[in-house]
This record gives sequence, structure tokens and C-alpha cells, in this order.
Amino acid sequence: MNTVGMVCMLAAGLWLIFFLILVRRLRLKRRCTVTAEATCIYRSRIYGRNEPQTPETHGVIEVKWQYEYAGQTYTVTEDAYSAFMAGTPGAVRLLKINPDDPEEFFDDDGIVLLFVFGFMAGVMTLAAIAELLTGA
Repeated sequence: MNTVGMVCMLAAGLWLIFFLILVRRLRLKRRCTVTAEATCIYRSRIYGRNEPQTPETHGVIEVKWQYEYAGQTYTVTEDAYSAFMAGTPGAVRLLKINPDDPEEFFDDDGIVLLFVFGFMAGVMTLAAIAELLTGA
């Protein structure tokens, strides 16, 4: 397989992953119709088993949100892959929750970030293919 073919296969794989994540999030958004005011009660960085715990290593930021719905208090965990997306303890934000399963929630901020990264990946893919096709 030549280089153009490999780039096209890579692009197809990236777009498939983007599409599957998008479909999953849109289905979740359709189920989560009730707005709840949630308070961040916990934030911590989770490292891989063999990953050194230093400021230079990335890890995943685990955030716990707490909210009330139908007279009951729920605590849910969100994994944020960017400190930009993660809440800080005491922060308040609106989450959409599933009235049939109040521990299932959706955050609109995440889908915006997904579209931004998808757009950037698309632009980079098209630029790489155009460069390969023109032989520049």
C-alpha cells in the first residue's frame, strides 16, 4: 500500500472513531432531558499503573459532581481528559440528567470540544492528503 493509501486508511479510522463517539453522545443527550444544578465535590488526577506521578505526566482528571433530583442526592463521576474541561471543588454547573436513570448525565461542554477536535482533525487530514496528491 502506498503512502496516500495509508493516509486515507488512517483518516477513515479517525473519522470512524469521531463518528462513533458523536453518535453515542447524541443518544445520551436525547435521553438526558432534565437540568440539574451540580456542585463539584472532588477532583483528582488518576495516573496509569506504571506512569510516574509528576506534573509533566498527563493522566486523567477524575471529577465528582453532586446534585439533587426528585428528593434524592446523587454523586456521579466524570473523567475529564483536559484540565480545561474539569471542574474544581465548589464549582457549580448545570448538567442534563436522565429522569429514568438519574445517575446518567450529559454535559454540553464536552460535545463542543468534540466538534472542535473533529474539525481540527478533518482540516489536518485534508491538508495531508492534498500535500501528498500534489507531491509538494
